[in-house]
Amino acid sequence: MRSSATSAPYDRPWAVAGTFYPASAAQLQTQVDRMLDDAPDVPLTGALAGVVTPHAGYVYSGGVAAAALKHLRGRSYDTVVLVGPSHHFSFDGVAVHGRGTFRTPLGSVPVDEDMCAALIAASPHIDDNTDIHAPEHGLEVQLPFLQRLLTDFRIAPIVMADFSDANCSLLADALTRAVEGRNALVLTTTDLAHYPGYEDATASDTAMVEAMESFDPDEVRARSDAYLSRSIRNLRTAMCGLGPVVSGIRHAQQTGATGLQSLMYANSGDVEGGQRDQVVGYVAAAFVDAGREETVELGAAERSRPAPVQPLAQDGDVPANAQRAMLHVARDAMTRHIHGRDAASIEAYSFTDDLVAHFADRRGVFVTLKGGGSLRGCIGVIVTSERLSETIPRMAIAAATEDPRFPTVTAEEAPLLEVEISVLTRPRRVTDLETIEVGRHGLIVRQGQKQGLLLPQVATEQAWNRRQFLAYTCLKAGLDPRAFEDPATTIETFTAHAFSEADFEERGSDE
Repeated sequence: MRSSATSAPYDRPWAVAGTFYPASAAQLQTQVDRMLDDAPDVPLTGALAGVVTPHAGYVYSGGVAAAALKHLRGRSYDTVVLVGPSHHFSFDGVAVHGRGTFRTPLGSVPVDEDMCAALIAASPHIDDNTDIHAPEHGLEVQLPFLQRLLTDFRIAPIVMADFSDANCSLLADALTRAVEGRNALVLTTTDLAHYPGYEDATASDTAMVEAMESFDPDEVRARSDAYLSRSIRNLRTAMCGLGPVVSGIRHAQQTGATGLQSLMYANSGDVEGGQRDQVVGYVAAAFVDAGREETVELGAAERSRPAPVQPLAQDGDVPANAQRAMLHVARDAMTRHIHGRDAASIEAYSFTDDLVAHFADRRGVFVTLKGGGSLRGCIGVIVTSERLSETIPRMAIAAATEDPRFPTVTAEEAPLLEVEISVLTRPRRVTDLETIEVGRHGLIVRQGQKQGLLLPQVATEQAWNRRQFLAYTCLKAGLDPRAFEDPATTIETFTAHAFSEADFEERGSDE
């Protein structure tokens, strides 16, 4: 790899301001602060030991990145080491940007030249190359967040294109030596599946996040290879930052971290107006040390902010008053759409602040329509970056108009239909079928590009046992009913809190 190192100072200009994020300092500051405020508050399971963030345009992945980066509030670091994939150059070894500053519309961030020199000295395969960094967006998009969260910090920018295990181990070892005795944070950046359809991306991304949570770099690499071998339509990569993630896990293991905790997932199809035929996946995660408790106090700026609204607990039930409100929002959205009107925003309803707070969570949702006790439509999303205030009306409209099994619901029949909502927890992979609880768990079965999902209440309504539930979920996926016995089949469970208008003996009007 050609080195571009010289003794002259070098101020790297921004490369993607105005495209990936606003070029206006005022607009950029407002957008970053809003994303940090809106990001879910996920308690860490141990002391923070590093973060993993996505690196797409802010409209697509900024909210996900914020879920990890907001954990830097109230902290102080001398140096943030940024490790990402190269998107423009193919080269061996590792490229460090060893001098000068990185500019954004919010100002210039100085490079920690001493740490970069230590990294370069660690191996002949680590070079100073500003040319490789010049067009790179993956690290640049992290900087405005860091500028709004930290003060008096420097960066050590690193990109790599060689994801071989040898190169990842080389970088991990160099990182461990370079940060020893320093107050530094390592930020690793990656996106997930590139360009498959929405459902295929969700399946691949769920598998990759589970592999990351295993805290085993070999499992991450093996899972990526497995998905790429399945010839999934338009899947270019399962993880564009495979090398940085593998390096990050190895380094975290060497420096005392005990695990990786995922904090948020979404893909570009979850964005309003986002296409679902070709999507890119995003994850926010943190390296944690479960042997140490978090001791960080909120900084002065954070203490001055109003306390954030607490969303629904991940496994918590929805209280009765919130159930009524959610059912009302779903029916109102469906009715408005049928009559050619847009769904109302949550602010348009006369809900109390406490009630609105229950709409703030980001969880999967299915909306089911029934007529005369029979299914009339059912559409949902398993994981999403949207709040329930956005997902519920969108799924209600989709259940009435987009379920391919049924014609569009008419204005005449809408008042006669019963609306049911299922609020989901995040799916978890099953390794022991005996742990599946009929009546409590919903099932997701995946094999290759085929996927089937059945909600928990379906098994209860049909009086199925465990094997029947598995078999019918396989059939829903278009698989053999015994495909759940095939090692190539992935099985996941989730729980759902289901509630319907029948629980309250109410229906809406047609207006």
